[in-house]
Amino acid sequence: MKIKDTLTYSDLGGRRHLRRYIIVAILILVFTLGTYGFARWQRAKTRAQVLGTPLPLANVLPAAPTETKTPLPTLTSPPAPSLTPTLEPCPTDSKAWNLVDVLDDYNLKRIEPACVYEGLERTVAWHLLTYMGYTESEAAVMVGFDKIPDWVLFLDDRTTKSVTGMTNTGGPLEMVLRQRSYHPAYRNWNIREVPSISANMTYALNGCYRTETVDGDQIENWGMAFPVVCVLSFDQGPGWLVHELDDHHFSQELGWERLFVQFGYSPARNQWVYMGYHPDSSILQGHEAYESLKAKAQEERVFIAAAHGLVPWDATWLESTFGFTMLPVPDEWPSYTDEAQIGNFVDAFDTYYKTYLREDD
Repeated sequence: MKIKDTLTYSDLGGRRHLRRYIIVAILILVFTLGTYGFARWQRAKTRAQVLGTPLPLANVLPAAPTETKTPLPTLTSPPAPSLTPTLEPCPTDSKAWNLVDVLDDYNLKRIEPACVYEGLERTVAWHLLTYMGYTESEAAVMVGFDKIPDWVLFLDDRTTKSVTGMTNTGGPLEMVLRQRSYHPAYRNWNIREVPSISANMTYALNGCYRTETVDGDQIENWGMAFPVVCVLSFDQGPGWLVHELDDHHFSQELGWERLFVQFGYSPARNQWVYMGYHPDSSILQGHEAYESLKAKAQEERVFIAAAHGLVPWDATWLESTFGFTMLPVPDEWPSYTDEAQIGNFVDAFDTYYKTYLREDD
């Protein structure tokens, strides 16, 4: 039989027509190709919305800035995960947590069950309070901690710490975290003046990761004290950082800055601990107007926080959730311009830290 007789047939008038099963096969092929093409188009559109903005969503080690005048695309927040009320106590063993995907091609994950974030929020609240006039120990008591959740108190070197960390699209890789100096009497206020004096910081959860590499049935631990680490963006500025330590004062002017801060979960304490930070140079070195940067940063924070079923964490959130507000800023803070005071702060930090180490020996 000829191929054309297999695919077609002749009617009584001698005209040839496609056989019915050939027509059905063609229709199925066209439908399949159309569905595949539509799915690829939808995926490309979603990736363009998420990754097209010049501000990184969670690049723990952001790339060098690129000049662009392309307006920020309109982002549609992904549907918030369905949070079912937890009937059982929230698991404190991090091995019982599930780390699930948030976005395509994105290494940082969302933790389930969502009740785990309640502990992280408490440590973030503590961190916020330490920029609102409270000492670290005062802030710890306020949020219900019996110990200060600051990794600097466990380190031999209080200025930097090299760790293995995860980036949003690459990694793991070595990174250096900077530490805050510590003194039990030290206070600071991170403030902005417009429209009125108020707290100047906003956090947004970018995602979390396990500090291990899994290859088949092989698990390689990265040697971290924390089995799970979460990465947050920390935006501030422009404004002022008002320092106070006993009778020493100094007001430091701030520009726009984004830091990436890391919090690790301590199984020994069943508590999240502040690990350190590093800056995002793409914003530090940006040349765009502040208002433009501010608008983009706000949209990005809302978007990525919503992907985790959360909101950005700032002073308004702190007051509505915990009922805490900023301590009054010293009335004379605009006059704290004597740069010689910086040396007094450095000496006080060094003296306390050396004493602290000797007491622990």
